[in-house]
Amino acid sequence: MLYVICVVVSHSFSRILLASAFICIVVQPTLGLSCLSAQVVSEKQQEAAPVQANIKPTATDSIKAAASLRQALKHGKWPNPQVALVASFIIPGAGQVYNRSYWKVPIVYGYLITMGTVVLWNHNEFARTDALFKDKYRYETDSTYRNSVSDPFPNASSASLNNVRIQYRAQRDNFAFFFLVGYILQAMEAYVGAHLKHFNVSDDLALSVQPYILPPTANNPNVSSGARLTLHLGR
Repeated sequence: MLYVICVVVSHSFSRILLASAFICIVVQPTLGLSCLSAQVVSEKQQEAAPVQANIKPTATDSIKAAASLRQALKHGKWPNPQVALVASFIIPGAGQVYNRSYWKVPIVYGYLITMGTVVLWNHNEFARTDALFKDKYRYETDSTYRNSVSDPFPNASSASLNNVRIQYRAQRDNFAFFFLVGYILQAMEAYVGAHLKHFNVSDDLALSVQPYILPPTANNPNVSSGARLTLHLGR
């Protein structure tokens, strides 16, 4: 009986030892590695946090941002030269507004209104003198008409009225041409102005003039002095 009890106790104790060994060999290292991994990740996050907090924008970052903006503009974003051109042809000055060159709009409308006013005045004067010329010419050439009405313009002949009429017509046509040229130029200015928005206008653009000494050569043994012109086009 005592032998059976000892065997049962020994068998149970063996199972306890095997379970303890499994926990020590398998479970405990796994838990240890998990804790160690969590600790390493926590330490890396703590190290990265101050570094990220201390990051500040530098001049290089500003230059890169400006370069990115120029690249974005070159790839079809604002301002689009074609849009500025079409807008100015539809409505004078609209291209300048699109380019945000608002100070050019009064110049555009000042020129076009002035030319349009002069064209309209010369056209009205041409119409008035043309009617006088026709009446005077009929009065001079048609005896029946001359006997039925008085002289419409006794102080001038039909030839002089015709000269004045031609002068007003020429002035009207000339200023109409100037109006058309101004209309086209304001559209072209909007187109070119939109293109100029894409150009590099940073502080790196500079023109410098420096004194320069030419060293003696085989053909010219004397030392010569001059000036060197340097144009910095930036990045």
